[in-house]
Amino acid sequence: NQLLTMRGIETRGACRVRVVHPVAGAMEVYSLHLDHMWEQNRHAQLEQLHKRIYSTKEPLPHVIMGDFNAITKSDYSPEYEEENIRLVRERGCWETPTYTLTEYFAGLGYVDFWRKCNPGVLDTEVTTCAYDTRIDYIWISKELAPLIDWEHTNTYSHILNGVHHSDHFPVLANIQFKPKAS
Repeated sequence: NQLLTMRGIETRGACRVRVVHPVAGAMEVYSLHLDHMWEQNRHAQLEQLHKRIYSTKEPLPHVIMGDFNAITKSDYSPEYEEENIRLVRERGCWETPTYTLTEYFAGLGYVDFWRKCNPGVLDTEVTTCAYDTRIDYIWISKELAPLIDWEHTNTYSHILNGVHHSDHFPVLANIQFKPKAS
């Protein structure tokens, strides 16, 4: 378990599991829940976790998934963003929509698994929470992404809309790894 602690910010956790896959080998899977109020806090928490992962000489390929409480600009048309995100947040006295967290993570070489499997899907089809936005992600590290057979029919991701076990919809990922070279 990795504690994400910052002065003045609610402590959050990231659960880490080490997995040995018969084809892809050793990897780590992290599940987390980032701050729900402010992008700058989420950014600090994610940066802290990223630094811990890359503090070793050879970090394992890994997946970071969970409730990022962050949105991605390319998920929404301009009209949807205005009516369903900016105005809703303004009325609720929330932070204005910002996209720095997901842009930062993509800039580090992580692949947004759901988006890679579902290019071009927008607006209500990307909803993972009650506020009609996608805030739950599965990010694949730059070390793990080359091991995935992205063209295989067994590599896919879905948002399970209508599954009401919490205020979020589950995001399903199925990954087919490339065969080991002989």
